Amino acid sequence: MGEGEKGPVTAYLGLGSNLGDREGHLLQALSLLAAVEGIEVEGLSSWYETSPVGKTEQGWFL
Repeated sequence: MGEGEKGPVTAYLGLGSNLGDREGHLLQALSLLAAVEGIEVEGLSSWYETSPVGKTEQGWFL
């Protein structure tokens, strides 16, 4: 690496959707992330469905 360059960075993202095609939205987000140069999606956790908190008059989150 040259001066000022940094090595790989590990990041953990939490994604969620509670509108429309929730699973489709999450799959699209993963696809768009993986399409960015320099980003490598290395793994996924299990998917969970959770109830909304606070403003509860909305759909559940995936």
